[in-house]
Amino acid sequence: MLHISDQTVSHFQAAGCQRLAREIALHIAPISSVDEAHRYIDEGWQVGLRTDQELAEFALLLANVDRSGRTAAIDDLVKDRNTHSQLKLFQLRYALGGGQS
Repeated sequence: MLHISDQTVSHFQAAGCQRLAREIALHIAPISSVDEAHRYIDEGWQVGLRTDQELAEFALLLANVDRSGRTAAIDDLVKDRNTHSQLKLFQLRYALGGGQS
């Protein structure tokens, strides 16, 4: 039976996040650096987002919000651990006035 340690899984997750951060910094205009992209990815990961698509959309939404100042209501929505994945992204889009997906 193959056993993969938690440390190995964490290593691959970190490598995947670094790759995604580089891609986001290159292709998403409001995000100007890999470090900035990585912060959004970490924040998204902490609230239950897992796919590259979810994390990239989350980064784009929040980068635009943070440019004008993140409100307490948006911050509370982001930190809400009762919702995750596509539901969290839908709630963010809706709260920002873009309820269309």
